Amino acid sequence: GLIAVLVSFYASGPTFESGSSAKSAGDSSRKPRPPRPPPEFGVVLNRSSRLIQEGQYRRAAEMLEKQALPTRPDSFEAWTKLGVARRLGWGIEGVEPAIEAFESAAALRPKSAELQAYLSAELASTSRLEEARNAAFRTLALQPDHMEALVTATRLTNFSDPEHSTGAVALVEKLTQLIKKEKLSPREEIKAHFALFKALDGLGEHSAAAKELKTANRLENELNSLAGSQEEEAAGGVSHAPWRKEGMSQLLISLIMAFKSPPHNPEPPLQTPEECPANGPRPLLIVGLPRSGSTIVQQMLRSHPSVFVGDEFPFLSMSIEDTLSRSTSGEDAGNLNQMAILQENADEIGHRYLAKIMSVVQKGERDSYRYVIDKQLANAWWIGAVPLIFSCGAKVITLERSDLALGFGNFKTHFTEQSKSGSEFAYDLSEIGWRTILTRRVMAHWRHVLPKESLLSLTYEDLVTNPEGATSQLLRFLDLPHVDACSRPHENKAPIVSSSGIDLRQPLHPTRYREAWQRYAFTLEPLMTSLHAARNWVEANVPPAPLLFQDPPPISTSDFDSADDAIDDATKKREENTLADADVTDGA
Repeated sequence: GLIAVLVSFYASGPTFESGSSAKSAGDSSRKPRPPRPPPEFGVVLNRSSRLIQEGQYRRAAEMLEKQALPTRPDSFEAWTKLGVARRLGWGIEGVEPAIEAFESAAALRPKSAELQAYLSAELASTSRLEEARNAAFRTLALQPDHMEALVTATRLTNFSDPEHSTGAVALVEKLTQLIKKEKLSPREEIKAHFALFKALDGLGEHSAAAKELKTANRLENELNSLAGSQEEEAAGGVSHAPWRKEGMSQLLISLIMAFKSPPHNPEPPLQTPEECPANGPRPLLIVGLPRSGSTIVQQMLRSHPSVFVGDEFPFLSMSIEDTLSRSTSGEDAGNLNQMAILQENADEIGHRYLAKIMSVVQKGERDSYRYVIDKQLANAWWIGAVPLIFSCGAKVITLERSDLALGFGNFKTHFTEQSKSGSEFAYDLSEIGWRTILTRRVMAHWRHVLPKESLLSLTYEDLVTNPEGATSQLLRFLDLPHVDACSRPHENKAPIVSSSGIDLRQPLHPTRYREAWQRYAFTLEPLMTSLHAARNWVEANVPPAPLLFQDPPPISTSDFDSADDAIDDATKKREENTLADADVTDGA
């Protein structure tokens, strides 16, 4: 870094002379300057903090490892900062290194509540779940109102297990108490309601759990709407909620009309051997909606030595959306020919994306892998551009799940900050229904126009009821040799940072994935209504594959209005039911 450059300069840099005091060039009596001493420990610590704040996590980690800890291995602050820098800088690969640093810090200061909370959160991503739960309860013993520890402890508690009964009761009481105090921040209140839903659901109190879930989602949706309104006002009235059904349905029609035929780039992108090594990894995109089985597929493939598990990279969708946005020039985005624009910018998008994903694979290891996984689910809307952008044989796996199971799976999940972008729809049952149908339709279109050898479709139900068969399909599609361990993802001890990570520590078995939504059917009328309305709208407005060469029909906002009216009616009727009625329905 800069310090090394300065040390080098002062150690061997040029000699400056001035006036009569300057020595002649041949005077050998002049002694070289000694190297500048290393910076003091406090200076290094402050610089690493600044690098973390600036998002330069890897530089911060390197500075702490090489300059701080060798001189002060007993520094609690240095070990803690190193754990944070490793986790944020290395993605999922940083979980284990971060835990090592946090454990070193905990040994120095075991009564730090914040450190125990860090340790608990990271351990929860591994197979060391009981250790994670213990760390969460240690946090709560030190700081009983610590919200992150309450959330982690709730996630890791089996509320039907007698061995967890004491902790389970304490968690329910504490969460209920905090909510009643009404002193939580908006974010903390949302987390508390989601956690209390999980606890009550585990105890079989489904009516009370449903109330908490409805409140949690309403509050999250209100925050998202408020943020969108503020951004819209700041942008002079330009909508900043493109994730709502109106924007997504417009995008669906414009994509289908732009990609009416198999996408083909007459001038393939010029990608370098560094970006597309002859024997190196190719992008493998896993797409669909959250809760449709993407983490199961990722864990299956993680056990294969030829697959590198990357992350949920935002690079592809961001590059495409940025390119289209710059090409709008005041024109209605729905009138743009996306395929033509992407053809023109294929080189730039491809270079940018491949450089990013290849940077996560060590150069010396690239020849060991055939694929690097990108599990950014929102890429489902842009995979039609894959043949235009990549010249190195990228492949795509699309995932689907039955409507109500998928919808409820999203509604009951509070997505982490890392995965929250793109999941705003998941806190509104009406938006969930529309997004489910619209996403299914756009993926059906890609299956129609993309080369069959580049795309594989799987369902969640296939993955959990027949993991051996699903594994065989996956490996044949990827032209990889069979590895038995791929069909047993629960045996892989690697970290899982998604919301389904804890479930995947157990064997895949259909009885474990019973239709949980059925216990909450009495709350899902808005979802059922919106699914029906969205299907009708797609049938009326989106041409089937053989008719793609017709001009697109205009979108009628009355379709959305009538659907919303129906949803409001259904919601009103549901709220008129008593809790006793709900309990009868629940028991059925």
